[in-house]
Amino acid sequence: MKNIKVFLLDDDLAFSELFKENLLDASSRENIEFHYADNLEYDNLKELFDIYFIDHNIYGKPVSLDVVKKIKSNGSGVKIFVISNYGDFALLKNLMKAGIDGFIDKGDIDYLELANFIKSVKNTKILLKKLNDKFCSAKK
Repeated sequence: MKNIKVFLLDDDLAFSELFKENLLDASSRENIEFHYADNLEYDNLKELFDIYFIDHNIYGKPVSLDVVKKIKSNGSGVKIFVISNYGDFALLKNLMKAGIDGFIDKGDIDYLELANFIKSVKNTKILLKKLNDKFCSAKK
């Protein structure tokens, strides 16, 4: 099974490096392919990732809602989390309507919990592939 592809959009390079290292450490550095971009790159996302972590504000501009909508229009079955220090009820309501899977406060990140979530996504993908393979074999 391929690695789970994780994407972080954040304008803070120091935070991004810390997030990456803590997430990889919590997952024993197994099965995670980590990608990072800042605002200069998100408009050109061509690759589909399994899990997205999107900062709400990029260089002072609120972009999370637009990015979530763009990701949702490109594919289904992906998991999207907005990760930010900023959040209010109206924003969360709009993000939930757009289809996010969760909102994480940057000050309250539980990397072990995220690593376990990523592992469960990987296990689900493995199970679905096995079921699909069995179904395809039965059709022959």
